[in-house]
Amino acid sequence: MGNDQVNDKAGDQAEEELAKELQPEHLKVLYYALKPAKRKDILEEALGLANHTDNVRRYINALLEKGLLDQTIKYRPNSPLQQYVTTGKGREMLKYHRL
Repeated sequence: MGNDQVNDKAGDQAEEELAKELQPEHLKVLYYALKPAKRKDILEEALGLANHTDNVRRYINALLEKGLLDQTIKYRPNSPLQQYVTTGKGREMLKYHRL
């Protein structure tokens, strides 16, 4: 097996592990944020939750840390105009789960 095949296999395994870690709520966030959305809208409309720090940490920040969600204004993370959008890696997770 060549190095490329080994790397592909390792990448696939890592992607599978990441997909297993995601909760249904994470997938709802990724789907909702296919188009840029504010955190309030993501939490309240997509998940039916309050715009609370714990919910931001649990659902939005967790996806940011995994590289599945990104900020539209990176240099101003606390901007009132901040929106979140699903990354290419996040789109792959949605394909994996076939939502």
